[in-house]
Amino acid sequence: MTNEELEQLRSIAAEEFLKCRDFKKQIENDKNISYEQELKVSLQGSDSKLKTLLGKRYPEFRKWIRQWWSSETEYRNQRFKKQGDISIKSDISSQYVYATQYDAYTDREAALPDKYLKFANYGTDYTYPNPPYTVNIRSQVVGQPEYWAYYVFIKEAGPWNENDNYWDSATGSNPRRTFTDLPLGKPEAEAAYFDNYNNGLDEFDRTVLNPAGVDLSHDVATELGFGGPLVSRWVEVFYTDLP
Repeated sequence: MTNEELEQLRSIAAEEFLKCRDFKKQIENDKNISYEQELKVSLQGSDSKLKTLLGKRYPEFRKWIRQWWSSETEYRNQRFKKQGDISIKSDISSQYVYATQYDAYTDREAALPDKYLKFANYGTDYTYPNPPYTVNIRSQVVGQPEYWAYYVFIKEAGPWNENDNYWDSATGSNPRRTFTDLPLGKPEAEAAYFDNYNNGLDEFDRTVLNPAGVDLSHDVATELGFGGPLVSRWVEVFYTDLP
């Protein structure tokens, strides 16, 4: 690439960074703004500019980006692990939980068993006052590549429970509201399924049929390499953006 092209590339990246950085502040000031839609528009705009700038070289550039991103995700994974090692006091930064899939209303979303995350992200309740709330998710099966999904919007409550903020300590700044005798980071559904906790029932007295601690839209599951809409597996969820 020429120096001029490199400068244009830097300009595209800087513009996208500034837009993404400002989205959260915009949403705080105007609850009618959709974080997911604004992000999607921004990324589409950047991609269009890249195609114009690179022309026939665009596919090769995308290939290089994927290779670079693989290395970047490994770095981020190690960084998140280090954060977890030093921050596990009253809350956790990440946990391996079982992930299922659901038919979502939007492409890129997930569900956690805390209804106040959903309400905050939709702007219908301000128990949690600083939306948007997102998670990062890592998936890797032995012998397969590592996959990441970053900044996944929490737009649904579940699976199973709606008041089980299991990533929070019972004595933390945002105390776990229910099932407080369970270990930090263990979803009630997991304990009910494997250990017959609460007689194998969820908070609504339904029989827990799987140990899921997170539910993914099909698009997020595909991004994580699940390979089909009926596939479920263990993933590592990073809760560092949650209260």
